[in-house]
Amino acid sequence: MRVLLLSRLAVALMLFVSNVSSRSLAAVQGDITLKINPSRAQVNLGDYQVKRGQRMGVFKKSCRGPKLPVCQMDRVGGARVSRILNDKYAEIILDPGVHFSEGYVVERE
Repeated sequence: MRVLLLSRLAVALMLFVSNVSSRSLAAVQGDITLKINPSRAQVNLGDYQVKRGQRMGVFKKSCRGPKLPVCQMDRVGGARVSRILNDKYAEIILDPGVHFSEGYVVERE
């Protein structure tokens, strides 16, 4: 019984550690809330501060698992902040060839 409990705890810990990566601990992370056109988007950065011209990475986040989701972020390209809209939102211009949609994650590089 104790071995079974310890093995389940070990599996849960491994899943947790695999889910937490340097990307999820980034200083600035937000999401694309509005696709303005194929090369521009509005992003919600919450309370994080960014500056005009700052580089951002763009990631597609996919999660699996009903009870304990395991998420993976795949980089799809880069962007730069073109305009600060207010204290929570900014506009970004994506690099040529970057395909994205609403809900993708952005992160300061």
